[in-house]
Amino acid sequence: MNNIDSIRNELDILTKIIAETIPVEQIYLFGSYAYGIPHKDSDLDLYIVLKDETPIREMEAIEAVGLAIYKKQNHAIDLLVHKKSKFLDRSTGITTIERIVSTKGIKIYG
Repeated sequence: MNNIDSIRNELDILTKIIAETIPVEQIYLFGSYAYGIPHKDSDLDLYIVLKDETPIREMEAIEAVGLAIYKKQNHAIDLLVHKKSKFLDRSTGITTIERIVSTKGIKIYG
């Protein structure tokens, strides 16, 4: 099975860990699994939207999440992290990753 159902358990575990590690507003799955076209070497592409009021910087959030999920995932993971206001602002752009995430991604948290 090469779709989101095949990774649902892993996504549930990762989402729980991420939400317990940093102040998350939303988490999106995007890329090949979200679009229903994964291949055997596909990674999980996650876009994490931080709460605006959090003092943590994006790079600190990536580092904290990376350490928290280390050895708890079955797939390689690519993380993108931005605060909510930046995500919303950039999601209206024509050629931004945020627009792709907001229109084609799957919200898995928030």
